[in-house]
Amino acid sequence: QKAYADNCRNRTAVSIPSNASCSSYYSDCSSKCSAWKCNSGYEKSGNSCIAAVKIGSYIYSDGSIGNEIIANKTIIAIIVDTSSRLAMSLEIETSKDGTETDTFCKNFTTQGTSSGSWSCPTMNDLQLIYNNKSILNNSLHNAGRPRLNGEDNIDPVYGNNWRYWSSEMTNYGDRRAMLLGDGHITYFNNSWPGYTIPVRKY
Repeated sequence: QKAYADNCRNRTAVSIPSNASCSSYYSDCSSKCSAWKCNSGYEKSGNSCIAAVKIGSYIYSDGSIGNEIIANKTIIAIIVDTSSRLAMSLEIETSKDGTETDTFCKNFTTQGTSSGSWSCPTMNDLQLIYNNKSILNNSLHNAGRPRLNGEDNIDPVYGNNWRYWSSEMTNYGDRRAMLLGDGHITYFNNSWPGYTIPVRKY
């Protein structure tokens, strides 16, 4: 009789899901995987590996989240902040005056979303957008959309320090806003033109 060279006959290799690789093998059977881990850019979800959710990730019209431009999927939003689960639309309205902005956000729709599921950003939302502007601009640019703050189109009046409306009003009837070029928080006459970014929770 001859002894077995290893214990592989008593070991069962684990099933490795897509976007993962073996992280360790049995000590008594080096040919069979005993554990796996998700590849870079993915995170574990049950027995699967899904795209890691991060600032700048895309939300598709089917509700899934990813970090790539996928030919058969429509991007509807970009994640702004993972803690508050805030996402912003790819569609940025550039001609609404303050009196129109609330209605525009309330009625805003995309493929896969309905009116009433979006809102205009609060000042805190705009601060998060400003804080992560570089990452968001990269995602917008990769998706073929104009970047925030006029990085692709310099406005003849506002230059590259555009006024973005919030949903908040002052006690005097002016609308609070942020200049995304320098992050300056201010307010303007509600009848003036400005830029609006619909946002939603994901």
